[in-house]
Amino acid sequence: MKCLTSKEMQQVDVLAFNAYHMPGEVLMENAGRAIIEAVISDLTKKDKIVVVVGPGNNGGDGFVVARELKNRGYDVTVIQTVTNDKIEGEAYVHLNIMQRFGVEIIYDFPEAIPYLHEATVVIDALFGTGYKGPMREPMQGYVTLMNQVEAVIYSIDVPSGVSEAIDSMSSVVKASKTITIEAPKITAYTEATAGYYGELVTISIGLPTGELDKISRSVWQSSDVRRTLIKRERFGHKGTYGHVLLIGGCADMPGAIQLSARGALKSGAGLVSVMIDRATRPFLQLPHEVMTRTSEQLSPQLLMNYQAIAVGMGFGLTEEKQVLFQQILTTNAPVLIDADGLTLLARDISILNKRQGPTVLTPHPKEFARLTGRTVEEIKTDPFTVTKVFAKEYGVYLVLKGAYTIITSPTGDQVINTTGNSALSKGGSGDILSGIASVRMMQDESIFPGLCNAVYLHGYASDVAVKEEFTAFDITPTDVVEKLSEAYRAFI
Repeated sequence: MKCLTSKEMQQVDVLAFNAYHMPGEVLMENAGRAIIEAVISDLTKKDKIVVVVGPGNNGGDGFVVARELKNRGYDVTVIQTVTNDKIEGEAYVHLNIMQRFGVEIIYDFPEAIPYLHEATVVIDALFGTGYKGPMREPMQGYVTLMNQVEAVIYSIDVPSGVSEAIDSMSSVVKASKTITIEAPKITAYTEATAGYYGELVTISIGLPTGELDKISRSVWQSSDVRRTLIKRERFGHKGTYGHVLLIGGCADMPGAIQLSARGALKSGAGLVSVMIDRATRPFLQLPHEVMTRTSEQLSPQLLMNYQAIAVGMGFGLTEEKQVLFQQILTTNAPVLIDADGLTLLARDISILNKRQGPTVLTPHPKEFARLTGRTVEEIKTDPFTVTKVFAKEYGVYLVLKGAYTIITSPTGDQVINTTGNSALSKGGSGDILSGIASVRMMQDESIFPGLCNAVYLHGYASDVAVKEEFTAFDITPTDVVEKLSEAYRAFI
């Protein structure tokens, strides 16, 4: 499923009209009818429904919705926030049609107030994806009023007031459910705006899928996991499934590498080895299946024995570790860098340009801020752009961890992950993900889908754990590891 910016959505709309000769009135009719089908099961004939419409195409969709609800016998009133002369094009066509169906229209703000307070359902068709703030009166008053009433609020495409220009936002509708058209928009997955969406439902209105397929940004879904997760071979052996080396676990943080090892084992690695300081070995409690090496044994020849390497989980930040880190990056094998490895990398990021093999970085926003010199707020405000620019500049795979993790390839392709919950907001969760990802990136179709699968399965396991046995409060990262079996079972 694709995910679009407002500009990309506008371009697809223009192509639908110019290249595919799809009349705008027809697309608006399709949108209105699809919205009805998405909400109709929630409605009853006892509901008092108010549709708040603005001047653009979003308002035009609202006219279709109001007309169709009236035609089906529902109690519906339209609050038209602008005069008829401000409504143009396809929206004006559907306004005229709606009027012929006898839908009551309220034009005056004071008169609209009791209607909104008495409503049990409000359909927000005020502004769409093209909105740029700040919001002015009377629109701001309508948004404030919608947020004050007790009605269920359905927003069309995006909650009115949401904008990709986050600094310009002022008033925003807080939707119960957002019915988004053809594909989710990036604001549904950006921290500053995602909370306004409520439940997100995607509808199709018949836009050309060939044009949507050209968008290099998508939401990873269960069908993608099933398509790209490589199945086990009947006659496979431990060499078939790869040997992964996990490097970290200093004496102060021995648990990190243990969690990574468990994640790797539970994800089907043929062989798992960990490399630690000699002084750390007495503190480790590794599964019996895991082999150990010490950092004193590190050499280019040794690194050639592994199909994937992950470094940084409890690695340490001494000058000695900086030297070891640079030696590790000389290998041509895929290297995943996490935690302390990212801090060491930030000291000399130019080393990425010397890498010959694939490189995967798995930062959270604070770690990414150190790598880029940006603030955490800048990263959270526009995560899609900053990650894409960085990944392409340094030729890396970038996994920006968060409530909606964004995975970016060196060519700028991007995937959004929607599995997972607040149970993962605990120390150790990232260590587990590093273990899972190190296996998936060497086993799956290629590195990029492997990383997408790792993030998806990790989140899915936490969802299963919270649903079946734990809460987000009491669950531990180790509990999540144990639910990986159910996550894999769901997709095999």
